[in-house]
Amino acid sequence: MNIDNSLLKPCPFCGRSDKVEIEDDLSMEIRLVRVTCHRCFVEVKAMWIKEAIKRWNRRPPNTDMNPVRTTAQ
Repeated sequence: MNIDNSLLKPCPFCGRSDKVEIEDDLSMEIRLVRVTCHRCFVEVKAMWIKEAIKRWNRRPPNTDMNPVRTTAQ
């Protein structure tokens, strides 16, 4: 199945978008859609393409990736 990868945000861990792809596996008894980063090997699974994209693109409300603050004294 041809799925538009431009609907996906970059990987939330490595930031790469060229290594992220959607796989739609219909060979099993149930449908399984995976969004995978082939650099980090992080993946999201769902039964529907739209749900897999939604899960992959979800980010925490605070986009600060380093919430720990240090102050010089």
